[in-house]
Amino acid sequence: MLEFGPHIDDSSEAVGGRVPFSALSLFSGAGGLDLGFHRSGRVRSVACYEYNEIFAETLKSNLDKLSWPHIQHKPEVNLQDLSDPSSVSEIIERWSGVDIVFGGPPCQSFSIMGKTVNGKKLGIKDKRGSLVYSYLDVIEGVRPKAFLFENVPNIVNIEDGAVVDGLRAAFKDMGYSLWSGTLRAADFGAFTFRRRFFMIGILGEHSFEPPKASYSKVAQSDLFSGNIKKWKACGEIFEEIEKAIRRGEEIENHEKTKHNPQTIERFSKLAYGETDKVRKRNRINPYGSAHSIYVGGVIGKLQARPHIHPFEPRELTARECAMIQGFPIDWKISGPQDAALLQAANAVPVQLAKALGDYVCDCLEA
Repeated sequence: MLEFGPHIDDSSEAVGGRVPFSALSLFSGAGGLDLGFHRSGRVRSVACYEYNEIFAETLKSNLDKLSWPHIQHKPEVNLQDLSDPSSVSEIIERWSGVDIVFGGPPCQSFSIMGKTVNGKKLGIKDKRGSLVYSYLDVIEGVRPKAFLFENVPNIVNIEDGAVVDGLRAAFKDMGYSLWSGTLRAADFGAFTFRRRFFMIGILGEHSFEPPKASYSKVAQSDLFSGNIKKWKACGEIFEEIEKAIRRGEEIENHEKTKHNPQTIERFSKLAYGETDKVRKRNRINPYGSAHSIYVGGVIGKLQARPHIHPFEPRELTARECAMIQGFPIDWKISGPQDAALLQAANAVPVQLAKALGDYVCDCLEA
């Protein structure tokens, strides 16, 4: 086993007695955005809204990690379908005036692996795609000081850019100043490349720079870029798991797939970064950032496609996938293995979410 540096939990508490910004979390999933914003030490989620019962149970199981003990606060978790106008109306009535709203409407219809009809992505014609307008309605009704909208990079290509252009125009009409673009999670301290599209709005007339990367493939230090660290080595997470096992700790969601002998033989021959031609998985390079964990590939079924372990001839476990996405080793993930893998694959990497939480708070305090 290779040795890597410690996987540091960068969670923090608010400093100086400052009252944290209140935040409403939509399409919360396994809580990647919530945990990242919470780790900024400047944001408290007041409520999470999630349609999937298993995902909501994951959120409920980790409320202690999203709590503010000194103000006796834990977010509430609501199991609701935001495609229902009555749910949107209820959210607006309850949470009007909250400081921040963040969330990523389900993105499979916008993904390069999403459903197609006659060779074209369904996009906004898919019920999942139409949830972007539920998000828009919440912003219009709640009118937060700031919002963060997250989705797959391919959303900019749907309907020749009309979806994103329409969102920009609508948010600007509401009085928000905007930044939008695609960010790579590894550039913000995550263990995975994971590219995501973000649109961030600040209420009122503001001028703000794009989020600045703090990591790169090669470390840098100069007057222009400041100190830029080298991308994290994802091998750290496998080392952390092995150390926990040697200490006798029980690791949940760490069931290893039992492959047939032919698959094991193929996986054994793969070099770091090489792709298995049958299962279309990459073997993780432990010295660099991990490839994104994909969702899709089976018609009519949302299914995660975990990559191949760097040191063993098998696919990654749900726990390993979750830790690559930045979740701590003790983050509880509800449901069977397929559901746990899907939650990890859908999450915004926690380190990227923390960086964006700091960015949004900096914009609000500027």
